[in-house]
Amino acid sequence: MPQYTPSARVDGAHEEGIWSLSWTATDRVCTGGVDEHLGVFTAAGAREARLRAAHVGVVSVAAHPKDAVVATNAVDCTVRFWDVSADAGGDEGTPATEEGYKQLVSSIEAGAVEAWALAYSPDGRRVASGTQAGALNVWDVDTGNVAARMETQDQFVLSVAYSPGGDLVACGGVDGKVNVFNVEEQRLVHRLEAHAKPIRSLRFSRDGTYLFTASDDGTVSCWDAKRSYLFVQSFEGHQSWVLGVDTHPDGRTFATSSADRTVRIWDVAGGGCVQSFDSLHTDQVWAVGFNDVGTLLASAGEDQALQIYTAATQ
Repeated sequence: MPQYTPSARVDGAHEEGIWSLSWTATDRVCTGGVDEHLGVFTAAGAREARLRAAHVGVVSVAAHPKDAVVATNAVDCTVRFWDVSADAGGDEGTPATEEGYKQLVSSIEAGAVEAWALAYSPDGRRVASGTQAGALNVWDVDTGNVAARMETQDQFVLSVAYSPGGDLVACGGVDGKVNVFNVEEQRLVHRLEAHAKPIRSLRFSRDGTYLFTASDDGTVSCWDAKRSYLFVQSFEGHQSWVLGVDTHPDGRTFATSSADRTVRIWDVAGGGCVQSFDSLHTDQVWAVGFNDVGTLLASAGEDQALQIYTAATQ
């Protein structure tokens, strides 16, 4: 199991709280926050870009699984796609308009309350998002059209995640329920009464065996996706809301971030916390994420700081 050490830190990565982060395939960590900007940083903490990504707060950032493209969504429910390659051009802070900013590739006007957290499909052809009205939307990235829409019959959908095979999307709501849909068939596969409080983040393990749900009840629940989402275990230890969760490529390790200002790493097989970073953030930690191969971890939160961790070499 990997052991991580803090390796780089960016204080003031944003001018206000950071709500979301995502690693690109080239190990750039992209961050979005209340200050309406998208930040792009190297694994060493060097800022490569600061893009005006919205006119209101950026609530979600999702990197394309292969290309140097990042999707953002803001409070205005506009999904924007950005070229974050090194030669994309453009001036720092230029407004986010197709005419005024080279990095803006395209955008989707989702409509009022029609988008929140984003997730790319594994092939990069579609983007899924929950809505503030309790639905799940899936857009075709090339056309900008809605490819599928599924109703959860619940309230605000706060979190979404694709399965590794790309055939399923799980979404978590403010009411603590999880719905798993077959996207192509637009069919509900399973429904979980997962938590009594909101689910702000959820992820499948990289091999598709488990689904992890992080909740305001201070716990992360693990569900066996191969056995009709049977409950496996509840992981306890955080002292407040669990705001973020992400899974390591080894299939047995996952990381969490919390309103208790800590970042923790957990072992599924052992059933407990194996590392805890208790003093690196000074406010609630909204987001946490591994890079594609699990050698890097990042966390970011309300303290405007981006913290990067590196796995010890074996």
